Amino acid sequence: MAFQVIPDDYHATLNRIKMLVAPIELGVIGFLIYKVIQLNKNLSQTKGGLRNFPERMKAVLLDMKAKPVLANIASSECSLFYYTFAGWAKPQALASNEFSYYLESGYKSVFVLVLFLLPVETFVLHYWLMIISPTLAWILTGISIYSLFFIFGDRNAMRHRPIVLDQDSLSINIGIRWSFELPYHLIDKIELREGDAHSEKFVNLSSFGHGNVVISLREKLHVQGIYGIKKSTDKLVLSIDSEDKFFASLSKRITA
Repeated sequence: MAFQVIPDDYHATLNRIKMLVAPIELGVIGFLIYKVIQLNKNLSQTKGGLRNFPERMKAVLLDMKAKPVLANIASSECSLFYYTFAGWAKPQALASNEFSYYLESGYKSVFVLVLFLLPVETFVLHYWLMIISPTLAWILTGISIYSLFFIFGDRNAMRHRPIVLDQDSLSINIGIRWSFELPYHLIDKIELREGDAHSEKFVNLSSFGHGNVVISLREKLHVQGIYGIKKSTDKLVLSIDSEDKFFASLSKRITA
């Protein structure tokens, strides 16, 4: 692309730059591959490795002195593709303090529908746009393919990353979309109901829909999502498959 934009007189300089940059790029890529191989070995030796891959990937990047912003983006991208390809394994059985959140929310039906419609729509749109603008056609096709990776990666991550009632906090993992800790002492109230976007402000953490559990906080909390995106809120909406058991278990912990 650069050779097409930059005048011919500067192509020699551009070639020299490429010769200098190429070894650096190969070195960085090689080092990342080495680190990821090491990470995978550690994951294979650790029970439940599929559950905490994003956190481990981010830790590797931070250990490499990567800036937090870059570590968040890179770990999110790596997690997306990791779960797309490695996430088909059978999930670890849930413990009594662990809860799934995608089986009863209607997400599975939407997943199947999108999985059917997206390839068909992509093929038709690509064929039509090739007549008008081949460049735009391939750009949109690339976006559609990336979307498929995201759908598969997020879905597989949901299967392996449950919401966990830990000793001092609620560990909230929603696929590859959200991952953060909610200390019990910050929880003010739990309600078994849908979130009402017309009358209240909240961050919707449901896999799909309006959720069935609303958690009100004593003060605002910064919740972290994919690519390191953060939102400040004092109310969360979750979609829990066994909401009654979740309500009873969490209520005991916040009143203890």
